[in-house]
Amino acid sequence: MSRSTVFLLTGVLLSIVYYHVAKTPTANNLQNPKSPWRQPRLNVDLCVTIHNEIVRLGWEGSGRDPQDFKPLEYPLENEKEFRKVLSSDLISFLQRAHVPPENLHFHYWVAGLAGIHANRLFWGSFFKSERKRFVLLYAATDLDADPLGIIFDQHFNTATFCMHTDDIGYIENGRTRWYPLESVLEALRDTIKAGKIKAIRHDDTETSVEYHPWVQVPYTERGLEETLDVYDKLLEAIEKRIGGLSHTDNSTIGLVTEDDLYNANILDAFSRKFVLRARQPHFKYIAPGLQVINPTTFAENVFLTVFHDSQFDSHLEHRELAPPIPLFHSDQECYHPVAKTRRGYRPSFDYPFSTVERFPAGLYLNSVEHGFHLWDDESTLVLPYAIGSNGFAQKSDGTMYGDQAYGQMPEARDTPTGIYQPGHRPFGPAHRPLLKDILEHWLMMVDKGHWKIGPDGVKGGIEEWKKADRRRTWELYVLPARW
Repeated sequence: MSRSTVFLLTGVLLSIVYYHVAKTPTANNLQNPKSPWRQPRLNVDLCVTIHNEIVRLGWEGSGRDPQDFKPLEYPLENEKEFRKVLSSDLISFLQRAHVPPENLHFHYWVAGLAGIHANRLFWGSFFKSERKRFVLLYAATDLDADPLGIIFDQHFNTATFCMHTDDIGYIENGRTRWYPLESVLEALRDTIKAGKIKAIRHDDTETSVEYHPWVQVPYTERGLEETLDVYDKLLEAIEKRIGGLSHTDNSTIGLVTEDDLYNANILDAFSRKFVLRARQPHFKYIAPGLQVINPTTFAENVFLTVFHDSQFDSHLEHRELAPPIPLFHSDQECYHPVAKTRRGYRPSFDYPFSTVERFPAGLYLNSVEHGFHLWDDESTLVLPYAIGSNGFAQKSDGTMYGDQAYGQMPEARDTPTGIYQPGHRPFGPAHRPLLKDILEHWLMMVDKGHWKIGPDGVKGGIEEWKKADRRRTWELYVLPARW
């Protein structure tokens, strides 16, 4: 029986698990009654509305008749015992929250609301004064070993997604922000509305569905179109400021050719479709020190050789569908010694591409693995130098670059890949930022004049990115937290 099935509510009472958060110094926001993210009450009505909408989206998205929708009730048979340990708001939410019928999962990432077992109310045996504070409200699916789920803080009425027990350090250190429960639920709903998570028809016999009815979609045509649209707007914004340029004049569609991709054996991935449909710019720099890929730089991609060899590597668990693509590259080179990465310096890319020590700096579309739970449009900005030790640069979760999750005190360290990275994701499993989000950020930087434009495009050179770790400009290089 799978771990996700164990957590499903099928009429059998399972267990709500209480998760203890270890105490850290007095500056810890989890111990501070004036925490900046504390909520006065749980917004029961809104949380119930969003939760029940997700349940219905799964039912109707799987092709079932809306008239046959008969959700189950959450089992609160021993309400007196619940009231001893759960807040009145949380009990009210559970009383009104629908449980998916027919053993359906709540979401691709979330099996459903956790259940109750009279003999196992708490998990953990330390700091008993706070054992009743943290509730594992939703159980995660078994996308990874030792999954947890959505943890709810009854004192602050906030929540966060914790996919894996390895993430506990992030959520307990007091430096990682928690959010209202409705924000976490809204994020889950948004993944469905964006097509990133999709319900498959119950009579579909060809699609493999591990967490019925949901599948995670590597990329969507809608997402591709939206990314291309933002890319076009960015080019137009830069060309407008250069003057004398029109994107309709002699525009060439395609950054590389079909033959280039065929020869590289990149046959099906977001990166393939994007570079074939994106138009070439009429300038040099699309971001500080970064140029748009062309057939020459594509052919010189040092990861292509590793990608080719990986197709015949029987030791790899997953087949590679695409290598890292230097979509926007620098003339400067990165040097990441493999020996250094083994001493704790995180590599820019996953194995086998982490074995490459020298490669151009730039914004890369990440490698794509068949059968692995990632999205094809994830990206990584790799600089030819490391920043972060000044202590100003932050990730989306509010922590500093290089901060150790389990450390009692914050620590800033240099890294070449910190810009735009999310840190701990409070709304879902960990993944790199999406290309569309980065392009939207670049468009904002141009529109608001934070980046200056010259005859060759965006000015400043590759050194401009050092502003991400300076007192007055660090906030310009942080993406908002999202799923």
